[in-house]
Amino acid sequence: MDLLLSACAAAHSSVIFVSHDQRLAERFQRQVSLTEINRAVAVPATA
Repeated sequence: MDLLLSACAAAHSSVIFVSHDQRLAERFQRQVSLTEINRAVAVPATA
């Protein structure tokens, strides 16, 4: 995991990482839960 994150930082890249392991998720700067995504999709668009 350290190697992956170091390589991405050096390349100014992002990682999309999906896991059920909260310990791994805590290593990332940003976390988005499926609950948040589902709420965003459920909000009707305004015209």
